[in-house]
Amino acid sequence: MPSRNEEAQMRAKAQADANANANADANAYANAEGQEYAPTSHRRALSLRGRAWVAIAWAAVACIIVLILVAIAPAVVPVLRGVPEGPGGWSGGAEGEVGGEPGNGPAELVGPGGGGAGCGASGPSSGQPADAGQPVVVASFSTALEEGELTRNNNIRLAAEAIDGTRLAPGAVFSFNAIVGPRIREKGYQEAKVIVEGAAAPGIGGGICQVSTTLYNVALLAGMEILERHHHSRPVGYVPLGRDATVAEGSLDLKFRNPTRDTIILRAGVDGNRLLIEALAERPLGRKVEILTSIEEVVEPRVLDNPPVCGGARDAGTAFPSAIASGREGYKVLTWRVTHYLDEDGGGDQGQGGPKPATETRELISEDYYRPVDVPYIVHGANRYH
Repeated sequence: MPSRNEEAQMRAKAQADANANANADANAYANAEGQEYAPTSHRRALSLRGRAWVAIAWAAVACIIVLILVAIAPAVVPVLRGVPEGPGGWSGGAEGEVGGEPGNGPAELVGPGGGGAGCGASGPSSGQPADAGQPVVVASFSTALEEGELTRNNNIRLAAEAIDGTRLAPGAVFSFNAIVGPRIREKGYQEAKVIVEGAAAPGIGGGICQVSTTLYNVALLAGMEILERHHHSRPVGYVPLGRDATVAEGSLDLKFRNPTRDTIILRAGVDGNRLLIEALAERPLGRKVEILTSIEEVVEPRVLDNPPVCGGARDAGTAFPSAIASGREGYKVLTWRVTHYLDEDGGGDQGQGGPKPATETRELISEDYYRPVDVPYIVHGANRYH
């Protein structure tokens, strides 16, 4: 039989073993719990960090898209349609006139060798304030229609209606062929006189070159940057030499860019017996424009065939006074644009006679060659043409 001391020691040892087992069980339970729940908390932390990185990535993408849109904005919105009502219809009330008011007589062009009739022009406004919210006419030009040319005038009206209301944003490019579109019977265009290889011939849409010419002069007066323009092979009767612009679908176009900080609005239409086109803006452009032309050379026509001459023959191309009367002269013409820029307040130096320009630029716009109409030689009463 164990003694009391031995029994006490045995009970103490048993109690210590029980306590050790309890602590071991508790530690094992704790370790098991930690192993069970630690992966879940780790996944939550990873999920939060992932969402933060995704948000940062989307913000960066949004910033890049905004920068791209800002950079290409002028190209994305080159031409918008629609126009508010202009001031006073077809009054053409811009200052800085180069010629007479539209519809009131021929224009007077200033420059060496310049001159011509049949058109009216107004340059950009000199900077006078406009009514709030009302667009102002910054340039206008008009040309006379031919009386009795009903189909031709119909074509002119249709092309003008296609242009009317076009808005040209800053930096945008205007294309005549793109805006007017195909000249076909389905759109109402009719057969009228056109120039083909220097000679008059019937063609669908004849007469719309008068629209492109009138618009070209408006673009010059409004300070537009001319990107593409072609002159006729022969002089035309409705504008002076050097001021015309011919177009042909798929080959010849009239294109210009708006270099200003303002949206330019085009108004076009037939008023009585005149075609009038205006350029409007929200404010005056602070400049005056003159278009100057100079005839550098007059080219005499030639006789195309050799007349019989006793004792020999003349060289081909020799001009004969009796035959030259039926031909037409050709011309080499230079055209300049002179721009008078005003002070920002639109006044320049306030001296006698009104505001004076602050600066002036002179730009050579074109060098044009109009071929002469050569002379057919009459043999036995029959005309023989080249």
